[in-house]
Amino acid sequence: HVRSDLIPFTKERERMILEAYDYGVNSFDVYDAEQKCFQYEPMGRYLKNVINNVVISISILPWDGRNLQEEMERDLRVFGRDYIDMVRIHTYFKTDKNWGQWDQLFKWKEEGKIRAVGIPVHGVEELNEPLENYPIDYVIFPFNFYHNWAWLGYEQSRKYSKDFEPLARSLKAKGIGTVGMKPFA
Repeated sequence: HVRSDLIPFTKERERMILEAYDYGVNSFDVYDAEQKCFQYEPMGRYLKNVINNVVISISILPWDGRNLQEEMERDLRVFGRDYIDMVRIHTYFKTDKNWGQWDQLFKWKEEGKIRAVGIPVHGVEELNEPLENYPIDYVIFPFNFYHNWAWLGYEQSRKYSKDFEPLARSLKAKGIGTVGMKPFA
């Protein structure tokens, strides 16, 4: 989620990433074509010397004429690994053109190219179909210290919190990990 006006500051961003690593940050969620920030190559370079000591999380989205297979091969090459720790795909329903890509992600998990397959959601109902059809390893959802008031507004936030809390407990009971996003949004 790098803002476009910060992209030219490669040396400063590299210093920030490596300083974060020195302070103990060892998990990096990297966007590329999605959000149009194109950060796989820079992050691969920044983390090259410590790549086996960090967790890499990506949202896979083929672009620039690549198919899913070509994109995965590129991603592995860019990060200098034979696996990616956490891979998610932004697709939710069978009507979505990317739905068929789920099967491939789980195949790659079986082959060891992916350690965990996840899904990002912005509403509880978005999990119904994926959880029924796939052995999801983790869910990324927006949740912050103020119950998403800034992001959803007060009334929606109260409903969201009430809906999500039982679901979070259910995910935990099933061994499905949860990752919070937008903690200050």
